[in-house]
Amino acid sequence: MHLPTPRTTPARILAILVLALAGFAFGIALFMPWDKLWTSVLVRFDEELSSAGFSWESMDREGPLSFRLVNLEVAAAGMPGVLRFEHAYVRMGNSPLAKVRLDTGGPQCTLGIYRNGRFEFEGELNLTYLFGHGDYQGQLHASGSLFLPAGAVLPKKGWVDLRSQQLILPRNRMCRDFAFTAEVADADVRIRDFSIAAPLAVRAGGSMKLSPTNLFASTYAVQGERDVNGSTIPYASSGILADVLE
Repeated sequence: MHLPTPRTTPARILAILVLALAGFAFGIALFMPWDKLWTSVLVRFDEELSSAGFSWESMDREGPLSFRLVNLEVAAAGMPGVLRFEHAYVRMGNSPLAKVRLDTGGPQCTLGIYRNGRFEFEGELNLTYLFGHGDYQGQLHASGSLFLPAGAVLPKKGWVDLRSQQLILPRNRMCRDFAFTAEVADADVRIRDFSIAAPLAVRAGGSMKLSPTNLFASTYAVQGERDVNGSTIPYASSGILADVLE
């Protein structure tokens, strides 16, 4: 007695196709040398950067959409030395194109990179680790959004907000309860809020002119109020950033 041969239905064909594709995708994910692929992408990206460069000690946790860089170092024009990150976790997506979690020895900051050149960031930065236990120390909360299209040296527009309970600057100068909020448009920066509690109790606003080649050569001018022994007096200051940051 012969049993009837089961008919191949469209649903059965589709199921076989899905299983075959799933097996193929699993094989690619399992055996693809993702570390070499991502390294090639990063090297090409680094070559296209005109004002910055980066290197890393090793790469791990590689996959089709993510990887982690260990001991990442970033050198940017005008920055006070090399920026160091213990880990940089990178995950690719659609919007944002890439999401990067930067680890500065514990505190972390998240960076979103979009296809149109927009960068968004928010989180904590350990400046002591970031600057290699150098002259800049303390923990900084940073947030903002900057539009930096291809070929641009300075952001076309955006904003930044920086805050810290205590910072230590070169020559062991301490700054307490620091806050800085500004809007950026090319080289022009509108300082909406600048305040510190010590060594001077100051609340001010003003403007900056960014240098495209050296951040410390940027000029600033602020006007506001200063508290002295319970009294408020006018306050004004101007110069270059190197005067206060170096």
